[in-house]
Amino acid sequence: MSDNEITHQGASGLEFSRPVRISDMGKAGLEFPTTASEAERAALAKRLGVLSLNDLEVQIRVQHWRKGGAQLTAQVKGNWTLECVVSLEPFDQSFEDTLEVQYADPRDKILMPGDDGELILDPSNDDIPEIVEGGSFDVGEAVAQHLGLILDAYPRKPGVGFADIDTEPKEKSPFSVLEGFKTAANDDAKDD
Repeated sequence: MSDNEITHQGASGLEFSRPVRISDMGKAGLEFPTTASEAERAALAKRLGVLSLNDLEVQIRVQHWRKGGAQLTAQVKGNWTLECVVSLEPFDQSFEDTLEVQYADPRDKILMPGDDGELILDPSNDDIPEIVEGGSFDVGEAVAQHLGLILDAYPRKPGVGFADIDTEPKEKSPFSVLEGFKTAANDDAKDD
């Protein structure tokens, strides 16, 4: 499957859409690279709240998992421009991570509650599988959600710490004249 065969930001309205149909996977599954277009990167940057997403490359591997499901493994790498929470200066940061998601058929027993109403899960899996809806799932949406998870909530520009920020006012505050009244009032109170 090539990038041209994949629908980009189609009717789904997602910022980065790469739908995969279970029926199109074949016995060996699918493996393909994809990159985000400029418009997709701009939409993802807005969704993630970053200044810009400069590059996004994904190597996707999808294999059959259980009956009617799929196992997604994706190598995600790119670069974004963030705003430092200390200095408020923009800075670029590279990222690289691996994403793994299982997709289960809605009728799969892994998603069925047991006799006592408890959901039976495979203890070797970290997460509850996502549900395959309409015979397909969106790899791009999984990548977009994963970017939100690896994004540092409080990004700091390398080498910048709180000690580097001058917190003293540069100019005299208009209220600094009141400081003299406070000192005089304290002195009067001591004399009484």
